[in-house]
Amino acid sequence: MKKKLIRPSPKEDAAITKAAKSDPDSLPFTDKAWEQIKPDLLRGPGRPLGGETKEPITLAKTA
Repeated sequence: MKKKLIRPSPKEDAAITKAAKSDPDSLPFTDKAWEQIKPDLLRGPGRPLGGETKEPITLAKTA
């Protein structure tokens, strides 16, 4: 099943932003705060990157 993102309309987005700004416990990110967080969001979930490179080997079948 393909996931599909449904974006809010500009009117809905304005209502969401207004509600978020009125709640002191969940204020939206400022541009400065977003720039600090953004580099950490570039990699998605999954296994961490390997620290070492692998050495290729060849397996030969002997009779």
